[in-house]
Amino acid sequence: LNPGPEDARVLVLEIPSASAPPLQDIEVILRQPASLSGQITARGQPVQGARLSLYYLHAEALGGALEPFAMQVEARSDARGIYTLSQVAPGRLRVLVEAEQWAMAQSRDVVVREQDALSNLDIDLAPSGDLTLSLVDALGNPLRGEVTLTAPGMRARRIQVPAEGSVTVSGLPLEEITASAQVDGFATQQASALIAQGEVTEVALMMERTGGLFGVVTDEQGNPVYPATVIFSGEGGRQLEAMVNAKGSFQLAQLDLGSSPPSSWSATAYTMTHGPSLPVDVIAGQQARLALTRGGLITGRVLTRAGQPVQNFQLAVEELEVQGPRLQGNRFFGQRQINHASGEFTFGPARPGTYYLRVKPRDYASVLSQKIEVTSGGTQTITLRVEDAGAITGTVRDAETGGALAGVRVEIFEPMSQFRQPSVMTDAQGRYTIEGVAPGRRSVRAIKSGYLSEVAAGVEVPSNGERTRDLSLAKSSPDARFSFHGIGATLEKVDGGVRIQQVMDGSPAGTFGLSAGDVIKGIDGEDASGMRLTDVVNLIRGEEGTPVTLEIERQGQGSLTVEVERGRVVVKGR
Repeated sequence: LNPGPEDARVLVLEIPSASAPPLQDIEVILRQPASLSGQITARGQPVQGARLSLYYLHAEALGGALEPFAMQVEARSDARGIYTLSQVAPGRLRVLVEAEQWAMAQSRDVVVREQDALSNLDIDLAPSGDLTLSLVDALGNPLRGEVTLTAPGMRARRIQVPAEGSVTVSGLPLEEITASAQVDGFATQQASALIAQGEVTEVALMMERTGGLFGVVTDEQGNPVYPATVIFSGEGGRQLEAMVNAKGSFQLAQLDLGSSPPSSWSATAYTMTHGPSLPVDVIAGQQARLALTRGGLITGRVLTRAGQPVQNFQLAVEELEVQGPRLQGNRFFGQRQINHASGEFTFGPARPGTYYLRVKPRDYASVLSQKIEVTSGGTQTITLRVEDAGAITGTVRDAETGGALAGVRVEIFEPMSQFRQPSVMTDAQGRYTIEGVAPGRRSVRAIKSGYLSEVAAGVEVPSNGERTRDLSLAKSSPDARFSFHGIGATLEKVDGGVRIQQVMDGSPAGTFGLSAGDVIKGIDGEDASGMRLTDVVNLIRGEEGTPVTLEIERQGQGSLTVEVERGRVVVKGR
């Protein structure tokens, strides 16, 4: 049982041809339903025939976590006001109630787990009234637009006003309602009204032509696009930002422009699934149309080392570099479950830029792609080969006493990854073994209440093998956040390498002569100019007392070679 839109309740299985390998080992996780029950009342009396719906704030579908959504249910309250919902999918949700002559109401947030039987989820309705909304211009002509209704304790309601310029909304609570109207080409207007029981309250909003900038964002076929962001570029490098609404419209009020003349601005639209629009000069009072270009695609196959297709895996963006606003960055695309007999996948469309994809098979270690350059309207094809997972084992001890620490959570530390990393708890002897670790240079984090979290880096994990890394934890202190083994410098990615932003006080980086502004060009003989920032960090971090040789470029001095002995670095701050 899975909630949500239809595509969230479907598992896609792809068999490209009759000669394709059999699609095997398909895993479908079914969740046991729960039940909810309670009573709907109004002024202490039961309400019969109340309509129910569920509003999920969080739920897991076949493809992963879902955005908040509402779904209708078949049940209604009986003559005693009692309702029972017997096929409720797990998640965090509210029960919404609608009944004639009563305001829409909602329950408290509840976390529903599999096979729960939650009762006494009672909801008391309040009297309601109606509201007629009218939108007109300065000459009294009707306008089409969107009105958002808000009130304390009421979930915001978006109302579409048709071309006739008027609409009536029922089931509103008897309190002051604020109406905020948006019409393309007009400034946003607000009005408030007190809703009265049994009456129709009328609110007319007279819209004024905006002195700012407005327009619409479309794809190449002219269809409105949402979500999108519009960046306005003005004189002196000044930039402003506007979000696009569900109709693809955007608006920047005169107040936001300040003293800059409206004629001095150009606008560019961005999404994560299209190429940016061409910059367009925007003129006050005239609708600008920003046409997005096509995004690019990545296609590929996932194979074993022996060349056999990996049929079942998850796919996600681990890192990306694109021009313009990132719009949630790599997490915008989420995770996709791929079930393809030939191990094939298609990712996109995506905004042109640089992408790194990570694939996580069920029976192999995860694997990261090389850098992929996505172009507008183009298709890049890659092949990923997976390996057997490795393991990390060791013992965690108290740094002061040397005694073994039980109950320490030890996990693979990869903050950029969207996938849940393997983790374990140490046993009574402080021992741990993390299995299912991707081969390569890995970091391990140990966490225990009362101790300073420790990140141990530079663990070289072999395919189908094991590495040992013992850890020691120091007691926590109020002014320390965590500790790691490295050189103690904050880094940023720049053209041609990675630049040192800051050298921490008393760190090995400062002791061995590194300075803010130094650009790291190489690490232990490897060229760092094209590396991801994450890879640079992983190479520089390592066991305490081991050296790392850095090739740096320093302004005014040219190229230098600096050997730094790694140490334990404590990050200060609360």
